[in-house]
Amino acid sequence: MATGTIPHIGVAIKTVRRAKKLSQEGLAQIAFTNRAVIGAIEQGKTDCPTELLYAFKKAMDIEHLPMTPAERPAYVELLNKWYSAISERDNDGAKKLHKQLSVIKLLPYDTELNSFFDMYECRMQILLNDFEPAAKTLNDYARILDTIDAIQRYHYYYNQGTLNLKQGFNENALDFYKKAYDMTAHGIEKSVALNFNLALTYERLGFFARSATYLEEALTLDTIEKGSVMELLLCNLLGMNYAFTGVLQRAKFFLDKAYKIAVNNDSKEYLGMVCINYGLLFRNAKKWNNALEYLEQALLYLEDGTENFFKANYNKILCMIGRRGYHFYSGELANMISRTKGNKDFTMLFASLEYMATLGSDSAKCLEKEVLPYLMEKNYVHAALDCCTVLMEFYKKQKKGRKTKAFEMATIGLTIQTKMHEGEVIV
Repeated sequence: MATGTIPHIGVAIKTVRRAKKLSQEGLAQIAFTNRAVIGAIEQGKTDCPTELLYAFKKAMDIEHLPMTPAERPAYVELLNKWYSAISERDNDGAKKLHKQLSVIKLLPYDTELNSFFDMYECRMQILLNDFEPAAKTLNDYARILDTIDAIQRYHYYYNQGTLNLKQGFNENALDFYKKAYDMTAHGIEKSVALNFNLALTYERLGFFARSATYLEEALTLDTIEKGSVMELLLCNLLGMNYAFTGVLQRAKFFLDKAYKIAVNNDSKEYLGMVCINYGLLFRNAKKWNNALEYLEQALLYLEDGTENFFKANYNKILCMIGRRGYHFYSGELANMISRTKGNKDFTMLFASLEYMATLGSDSAKCLEKEVLPYLMEKNYVHAALDCCTVLMEFYKKQKKGRKTKAFEMATIGLTIQTKMHEGEVIV
């Protein structure tokens, strides 16, 4: 971080004094000095002794404000500490440091430090789901994007990506994350968090092989801590992506690593997440009993009613249907449909299983006209692929050649999408 240009100390004192709505007499009174001394310092006629500057800062409650070049490194160190607290999800520590560092807003002419403060504050707000002020800050910076330096522009793109990702605007998120990633080719240090978020965005868009590419790269970065939760998350997502793309041996390799880290961290939530992906791995290998064993294990770890709990149940019922045929109807499925009425995503996912389990002319029509378009819109690629495969087989038995061909082509297209790797198909 550059040192920036700091005006004479008198300018800083005058700027802060006015922002605090203090007269020279008022400041002199609480700092135990006289108006003439303050006037001379503010006009640049005399330097400000260190003891008097400390008295001014204590009187105005701005101990952490860097008013001189010598104080700047300490503020930058606190900024870096704040950034780490935000990245590590230390919300209490981040909020405390935010309060201390917000004094920089009293010196608007220090655009460099203000920009870093704004970008870090924006990141904290996004992680706390406080989207409105974050969006306002980013909109303000969008107007001056060409005037800020590369590292600040990187943070702008990263924050825009995360804001869009958390709000479900995956295509927009991908666009911003790719701009941030492109900047790493011009001197910006590569980031595990950026690679992970890029991979997560590709995964949500159904491009599992592309997602795996960024995850593999993240695991090679020097900043990844072995045995950390971040390594666990990278390996778990890698295992899921390789399971989806049919690279099952590699999927198991990464899931085994993720499981070991989850055990060492004694985290039931992470163990449940990994077990879901083991279930997915064995489901794709059509080893239904192994898949069900892991999914039952996942449900023992996961809190009832959470997103991962419903995800485990979805995959469990899908395996039950896969093992006993699509005409098997599960009482558990009816229970899940009832329990997820307030969550449209899971309602539609479980509805797809119900229609597949009771497939006939009416349910095929509902699957085709209601459920499948929703799954495609939400980029639930594998759920959509399951629907297309079932509809293709159904219409084939019905001897409806045009519809059979349409769903055959849709099945091929979705299969290719899952294996896309920067425009190429992984063979």
